[in-house]
Amino acid sequence: AIDLGANTSTADFDFYVVDNVGTRSTSTYTATINLTDHRPSISAPTAIVLFKDGSVNLDSAILIKSFSDGDGGVQGSTPKSVIITGVSTGTLSQYNGASYQNITSFPHEVNFADLSDLKYTPVAGESGANYANISYKVFDGYSESAVYQLSINVNVTNTAPTSPTA
Repeated sequence: AIDLGANTSTADFDFYVVDNVGTRSTSTYTATINLTDHRPSISAPTAIVLFKDGSVNLDSAILIKSFSDGDGGVQGSTPKSVIITGVSTGTLSQYNGASYQNITSFPHEVNFADLSDLKYTPVAGESGANYANISYKVFDGYSESAVYQLSINVNVTNTAPTSPTA
């Protein structure tokens, strides 16, 4: 069996030859296959910060840093799409031309040109360091990258105190 996770793999093939008088000769041929990882890749995403009860539009500047097409640019200099594989907490939504619709099933593919239509919103009233993670892959039109994680920190806002009214 060929191990597609290795850089080099071998496979053995047994065969035989019979001459015109019926003499049989058996041999084994070993094929060596050098594999190259042609998956696209990006630099690891940098954590983002937003305020409690706020939201952030996710775009290519946040999700895609230093894109590298693993097959030498055959598929282009930008990815075809991003495949969102999960959100740990909060809501991810996508603008559909009229309003934002919550993304409720994963994986969810978003065309590169539409990345700015993604919006992340934490649960109302919640905050914390490393509050949420969005997992995603980059797709170059031919193959998918490894999974990347964008960490989201949600900071508490300063709320002015209110006094009770009599």
